[in-house]
Amino acid sequence: MDHTFSIDMKSKEFLRRISISDDSRDRVYFEGSLGEIEELGFVNGGMLEIKGVNATLRIDLSEKDLRAIATKKVH
Repeated sequence: MDHTFSIDMKSKEFLRRISISDDSRDRVYFEGSLGEIEELGFVNGGMLEIKGVNATLRIDLSEKDLRAIATKKVH
């Protein structure tokens, strides 16, 4: 299953680094600060949302999937 995500920054001042290579095989890297976490929960029936004072991170990850990942034993 493919999990989409979005990051909504309140200001570019909270973005520390973004790197995008011209080579399509290279990585894309984002680094920033959500700030102090204000809320954490699930919205729209399966979207994990982490709201910080500086930004909001959303990822298409249901509570069921999160629990399965969190309880998975590391090999």
